[in-house]
Amino acid sequence: MKHPANVNKVYPSRKIALLRNVIPACLFLLFQLLVAAISYKIFWYLFEWNHAMHAVNYYVDFDSDFFFTAEKFKPIAFWSLTAVALALFFLNMKRYLWNQVIFLCFTIALYLVLGSILFLHARAIVNAGGTWNISACVPDEVRMENLRRNAEKGNAEAMYTLGRKYLKGWGLKKDEAEAAKWFRLAAEQGYDYAMYELGCCYMDGTGVEQDDAEAVKWFVNALGRGEKLAAGKLQTYEEKGDPDAKKALETFIRTGDPESMFDLAWMYDDGRVVEKDSVRAAKWYRHAAERGLAPAQREYGLCLETGNGVEANMAEAVNWYRLAAAQGDGYAERHLKRLAAEGYLDKR
Repeated sequence: MKHPANVNKVYPSRKIALLRNVIPACLFLLFQLLVAAISYKIFWYLFEWNHAMHAVNYYVDFDSDFFFTAEKFKPIAFWSLTAVALALFFLNMKRYLWNQVIFLCFTIALYLVLGSILFLHARAIVNAGGTWNISACVPDEVRMENLRRNAEKGNAEAMYTLGRKYLKGWGLKKDEAEAAKWFRLAAEQGYDYAMYELGCCYMDGTGVEQDDAEAVKWFVNALGRGEKLAAGKLQTYEEKGDPDAKKALETFIRTGDPESMFDLAWMYDDGRVVEKDSVRAAKWYRHAAERGLAPAQREYGLCLETGNGVEANMAEAVNWYRLAAAQGDGYAERHLKRLAAEGYLDKR
C-alpha cells in the first residue's frame, strides 16, 4: 500500500499560521487607514481652496444649520474615504498596489463630485443675487454678525474687512476710529492690506492722530509683505526726503518682484485704483523694465515714444521695443513694424 506523497510533510502549528496571516493583515489594515487619513487631510485642504468655499469662510457661520455650506461635506468625505479603505482591505487584501490605485481614483472622483455640487450651488446663488458670492442670499445683518464674530475670533482677513466696512460705511455706520482699530489688529498679525490701510490712516489722520513716522513704518512693513501700493505712498515720503522711505524703496527696486512694479505702474497709468500719475507710471515701468520684464520694457518704450511721463526719445523707445521683442513680446514686435512702416527705422 502506497502512502500519500505528503505523508511526511511537516505542517506549521496553528499559532505560527495565525502569526503569518493575521499580523500582515493587521499591518496592512493600519496602513490602509493611514492612507485614508492622509488622503482626507489633503482632500479637505484642496477643497477649502475652492472659490466658493473661500467666500463662505468670511461671511457664513459654519455652526448655523440655515446655510448650505461646504463644511457639511466634511463627514461625507471622511466616512466615504474610510469606508472605501476598509472595503478594499476586506475584498482585495493581497493586491496592495492595486488597492492604492483604486483608492486614488475614488478620492479624485469624490473631490470632483463634491466640488461640482458646491460650484452649482454657488452658481445658483450668483444667478439669483447677481454677485459671485455664495453668501449672496444671506441677510446683511446676519452676514455682518458672522463677519464680526470671525473678526473677534482673530481672523485677520475678517478684521481687515470689518475695518473697510467701518471706513466706507458699507453696511455699518461710518466710524473712522473703529476702522483704524480693526486695521491695527489685523496689521499686528502681519496682514499686508491692513498694514497699508493703517499707514493711510496715519498719513491722512483718518481715525487716528496724523503721524508721518507711523505711516512710513506701516507702509514699509506692508511693502515688505508684498503690498505694492505701499511703494507709491513711500514714494511720496521719499520725495519729501524721508530716509526710511528711501531705503525701503531702494530695497524694493533692487530685490522686489518686477511684476509688482509693473502692476503699480499700470495702476498709475490707468488711474482707476490710484490717482493717475504719468510720471510715476513711467518711473515704475522703467524699474520693472530694467529688471528684464518684457511687458514693462514695451510699455516704457511706449512712454518714451509718446513722451508720456518722460521726455520723448524715439531712439531709446526703439531700443526698449527691441529688448521686449527679443523676449517674444508680440506687441513690441508690432510697434517695431509700425515704426518701420512709418519710416522711423529700417525694415527688418
